[in-house]
Amino acid sequence: MTAERIHVDADCLPDNQALALRCHDRWLIGAACQQRLALDDQTLEELAPLLPDNLQRSEETPWPLLARGSAQAIDLRQGAFALRSPSRTPWRALLAILAIACGAQVAQDLGHRWLLQHQTAEVTEASLELWRQRFPDEPRVIDLARQVQARARQAGQPRQSLARRLDNLASQWTNSDGGDTRIRRLDYQQAQGWTLQVNAPDFSTLERLREALAQQGANVQADSAVPAPDGVSARLKITD
Repeated sequence: MTAERIHVDADCLPDNQALALRCHDRWLIGAACQQRLALDDQTLEELAPLLPDNLQRSEETPWPLLARGSAQAIDLRQGAFALRSPSRTPWRALLAILAIACGAQVAQDLGHRWLLQHQTAEVTEASLELWRQRFPDEPRVIDLARQVQARARQAGQPRQSLARRLDNLASQWTNSDGGDTRIRRLDYQQAQGWTLQVNAPDFSTLERLREALAQQGANVQADSAVPAPDGVSARLKITD
């Protein structure tokens, strides 16, 4: 048990008049008297001439009287003897630390997100630049992933697929009104596709041949078409 207050017992006497209170075989002298003393019987008699003339002696039960007077008595629990409050959990400090930690985590997450977005934008821009360099014939990029997949599917198709279509077309063409058309040369280059050198009776027959190739799903461009002794000579570039 810890004492909350400590007093000199003589200082707890009520201050309405000078009083000497009998307590445990001694006299407590105080109240309106300036002195605060605890004297035995003999010492009280010896010092009586120095005490106030109106000093009243009382032998009533001391504890109720001392309890009432302790309110105005000097509390000796001061300075190094002061009563220390029980230690309390520093909730404010803990909350501040928690807030700082949460703020740091949020800042880190935002930083990582910005970094990822920045890196993604750089990769996307580099991919678009590479796409424009590799495929300048497709200046408009709508969905890069799908366009790359389409190019990959085209690259994975057998090289003979277009050759088969050309062979089928040649067979059909010679059996129709284009029988006078002669294929003089057929070349293939990986970067440029097929090159078809033909002789046709006239420009209209050559145009029907180009349309027939287009119907086979080929991309046909007339590189040159000039008059020849037997009709028209033309070179066609054919790609898928």
